[in-house]
Amino acid sequence: RQREDCEALAASRGWKVVSTYVDNSVSASKRKVQRPEYNRMVADFKAGGFDALICYDLDRLTRQPRQLEDWIEAAEDKGLLLVTANGEADLTTDGGRMFARIKASVARAEVERKSERQTRAARQRADLGKSPGGPRLMGYKLDGKIHESEAQTVKRMFELFSEGETIKGIGAQFKLAPSTVRTILTNPRYAGRAVYRGATTGKLGNWTPIVPEALYDAVQARLNDPRRITNRVGTARKHLGSGLYLCGVCGIPVRTNGPRYWCPKGGH
Repeated sequence: RQREDCEALAASRGWKVVSTYVDNSVSASKRKVQRPEYNRMVADFKAGGFDALICYDLDRLTRQPRQLEDWIEAAEDKGLLLVTANGEADLTTDGGRMFARIKASVARAEVERKSERQTRAARQRADLGKSPGGPRLMGYKLDGKIHESEAQTVKRMFELFSEGETIKGIGAQFKLAPSTVRTILTNPRYAGRAVYRGATTGKLGNWTPIVPEALYDAVQARLNDPRRITNRVGTARKHLGSGLYLCGVCGIPVRTNGPRYWCPKGGH
């Protein structure tokens, strides 16, 4: 529909359409979001590919005042004819340029207000102990209630890690990537703790925890063990009993290479 209106305007002005640029479902308000077709349009204009530009609405072109100024400069200095199909803006006139600047500023302000409202709502949910929105957390249903089979898996992951199993080993057992396992093990929500921007708020959530707080804390202590950071072999129990088991003959601690134990004094 928008393309049809733009093409009708081009026909009414006797302009030949040489290219169409469409970025479906790509935000025009976020600076860091890449808009492939928009970038192609900018490159084509710099290369002399067209001398007039029709957009359905200025919001469809950009909501960034800095980008709008680039197009206004192109209209003023390079003769670009830029108009909107809804008739609200025409950068070929000084009045149109003033309107465009005002509208872009208002649109940008609304984006910032919306962001602030969303941030405030997320903070309020955390303060009230409500679960945050977003993707469904493994172990919970969309309504926040326990998903029994998944919850058992999550709790078993915590238990296995606290018992000495490695993240990689847990991932292999449950067919999950190690990064996924670590994300689960470090999520305070599983212990019923409210979270805001990745940090606990000190309050309990209004949902049912999957793991006891003591188990969660024990897992965090092992995850933060300095040996897991400074060595290259991890903290898995590869030589269980080495330095602990005693020789049955002479009573000193035995050593092991994995399958066998021996006494370093008498070779028992």
